[in-house]
Amino acid sequence: MNYRTRAELKDHAKECLVGRFGLLIRVFILSIFLTLLVSSLTGSLFPGTTIDSILLGEAASLIVSAFTGLFSVGSAYIYLKLARGGDASLSDMFYAFRNNFQTSLGVSFLLGIISSIPTLTMLFLDLYHLSTGTADIVSTSVCVFVAVILYFLLHLFTAQCEYLLIDEPEKSVREIFSMSAKLMMGNKKRLLLLILSFLPITFLAALSLIGVLWIIPYVSMTYALFYLELKEN
Repeated sequence: MNYRTRAELKDHAKECLVGRFGLLIRVFILSIFLTLLVSSLTGSLFPGTTIDSILLGEAASLIVSAFTGLFSVGSAYIYLKLARGGDASLSDMFYAFRNNFQTSLGVSFLLGIISSIPTLTMLFLDLYHLSTGTADIVSTSVCVFVAVILYFLLHLFTAQCEYLLIDEPEKSVREIFSMSAKLMMGNKKRLLLLILSFLPITFLAALSLIGVLWIIPYVSMTYALFYLELKEN
C-alpha cells in the first residue's frame, strides 16, 4: 500500500487550508459556543454534591455529549468536503441534524462514552472513597492510568467513525464501528505517531488564542486527509 509520510500529509493539509482559514475558524468558534451552551444547561439541571445528583449529572452529560457530538460530525463533513476540493459553508455544521440523525446520534453517544472513560473512572473511584471513607492514591493512580490507556486504544479503533457516517449513510451504528476498526487494522501505529507529532506545535499554539485558531484547522484537515488515504487504499 502506498501511504504518504506524515510530512507529506501535513504539507497537503496546508495546501487545502489556503484561503479557507476564515471559514474554519468560524466553524471552530461556533462548535465551542454550541457545545458550552448545551453543556451548561446540564450543570444547571443537576446541581449539588450528593451522590445521587452527581450520578444523575454524569448520566445527563453522556446524553448531552451525544447531541454535542453531532456538531463534531458536521465539522468532519466540512473538512471532508474541503479535502476533496469542494466548497463548504457554516451551515454544514448542522449536517448530522439533517442527515442520518438517529445513526449519528447513536455513534456520537458511544464515542462520548469512550471519551469519558478516564473521567468516569475517576468519578466512581471518588464515590467509592467517599462511601467507604478510605483513599488510596496508588491504586487510584493505577486505575486512572489504565483507563487512559484503554481510552487511547479504543480511540484508535474508532477514529474514523465520524467520517464513515458521512460516506456510508446507509450503515448502522454497529457497522460504522466495525468499518472503522477494519480501516484501522495495521494503521493504528501510523495514526498514533501522527497524533504525537502534533504535540510540540500544539503546546506552543496553546500559548496564544491565535495559535489555537491556527492549529485546530491544521490538525483537523490532516486527520481528514489521513482518513481519505485509508479509504483509497
